[in-house]
Amino acid sequence: METPKKERVAFMLAGGGARAAYQLGVLKYIFTELKCIPVSPIILGTSAGAINAFFLALRAHEGLDKAIIELCDLWSHLTVNNIYRTDPWSIIKGIGNFLYNFTLGRFIRERHVESLLDTTPLYLMLRKVFEEDHHHLHKNIEEGLIQAVGISAMQYGTARTVTFFESSPHSGLKEWERPRREGRQTKLRLKHVLASAAIPMIFPSVKLENSYYADGSVRAAAPLSAAIQLGATKILAIHLARKSREQLKPLAHYPSVSQIVGMLFNTIFLDALDFDLRVLNRINHLISLVSHIKPNEDLRKVDVTIVRPSEDLGLLSLPYKVDLPKSLLFLLKGLGPTDRSAADFLSYLLFDGRYAQALIVEGMKDARANREELLRFFSEVHLKE
Repeated sequence: METPKKERVAFMLAGGGARAAYQLGVLKYIFTELKCIPVSPIILGTSAGAINAFFLALRAHEGLDKAIIELCDLWSHLTVNNIYRTDPWSIIKGIGNFLYNFTLGRFIRERHVESLLDTTPLYLMLRKVFEEDHHHLHKNIEEGLIQAVGISAMQYGTARTVTFFESSPHSGLKEWERPRREGRQTKLRLKHVLASAAIPMIFPSVKLENSYYADGSVRAAAPLSAAIQLGATKILAIHLARKSREQLKPLAHYPSVSQIVGMLFNTIFLDALDFDLRVLNRINHLISLVSHIKPNEDLRKVDVTIVRPSEDLGLLSLPYKVDLPKSLLFLLKGLGPTDRSAADFLSYLLFDGRYAQALIVEGMKDARANREELLRFFSEVHLKE
């Protein structure tokens, strides 16, 4: 299949905590059933999506169809103990650090780590998975198997979204700087992934290049921007929230902490993509109206396809809360009910293999329902034989 040389495809894997397993189902259908594997794609990841993006780029030499199966297997065997410590002492210590900082912390210069959960197990697990063959990441990019990989994180102090990217030497990609966001070329490491996944207050911040960083979804007002800056002309974005089909009712009682945090997480992880997509569609429409202007790198139409859940991924998590350790379940119940009203909050923290498997199945189902749209998207893309 012949394709214009300038056609560049980007896979955008957004953040969403444990919900990110849904992305794997969509990609598994595309790579293994549709057999649509682009030549030298761009892969971008934020938060938990950064873990998926990093893994796929790391194993690209095996083929993305094999890499996605391995990644699905990794998620399917997860427990929350692989992500953060859930023993009673660690939970008490996390709460104690907050209480210490709120009381005695104001009188001393050095404060305790301000995060509720200890993510040392996540670091150890990813180090074991990635460090064994981390050299493949740079080699895969250098040889053009992957055009570029971008990992986004929010920089404390400047509140800028920084996309750390590594690109093929022949890509011609350059660093960029825009209001509130920038692209910084570097050799990607595991710490970039951990920084991108550092949910504020929940997971500890990560230090990179003398600055501290948090989850890349925070203040990411234009999540599609990095893909465009990295030269994408077609973007496949996997959303982690469905389009609401039912009329939501206002609360008649005072909201619990878990409900409030769930709403905040929805705002951080889910809302920006819809807004940015509307902006991009308007720009594409304006470009099509000005037909006498020849498209160039600064002014070009970008084709975006969104695959999103048909079901509520929050409600999908409820049957699997029984798999949580008792200490963590005790903490969550202290923040409010763990029923339908707090399902969103639960779904972000429920890194459980059974829940991940359900999300993967859901992702494959929704991708299959969008078969014709996906075939149209890949019809003008240079695919591997």
